[in-house]
Amino acid sequence: MNRLYRRLAMSVFGMFFCIVSISICNQIKKGEKQSVLTKQEITNPDMYFVSNQ
Repeated sequence: MNRLYRRLAMSVFGMFFCIVSISICNQIKKGEKQSVLTKQEITNPDMYFVSNQ
């Protein structure tokens, strides 16, 4: 049970880290104008992925 919980926590952390790194990469590409939008993207990843496609 403890091993399963640890694996779940690691997968959630990995997913969050992936979203943050993607938004940071997009911020570097688009420039600093999008810095306010990047904070919204991190707090609301569903909107971020929909708007990115």
